[in-house]
Amino acid sequence: MSQINIVDAFDFNNRLAAAGTKLVVVNFHAPWCGPCKMINPAIEALTLIHPNTIFLKIDIDEVDEIAQQYNITNIPTYVYIKNGAVVQEVYGANILEFTLALETNQ
Repeated sequence: MSQINIVDAFDFNNRLAAAGTKLVVVNFHAPWCGPCKMINPAIEALTLIHPNTIFLKIDIDEVDEIAQQYNITNIPTYVYIKNGAVVQEVYGANILEFTLALETNQ
């Protein structure tokens, strides 16, 4: 498993609806963001360890309407969603905080 690149709001909303009760982690990033690039391999590894979690990846420059909807002002930002509601947010390239939030919200 790996992160699923979201191409537009329709794609995002469909994937959230299909998730049901599973935890969804949304990675808001940009290709020019150094910290985003630095933490990404660790997140990819976590997708293998957490197969029941859905990992979505949103380029804020490409799908800016979703970034605006979630009031993303800094990247990387990780939004944890369960049953359609935001349960936690993690800011910055802190893999320990990312992992703790992942395990807490399973």
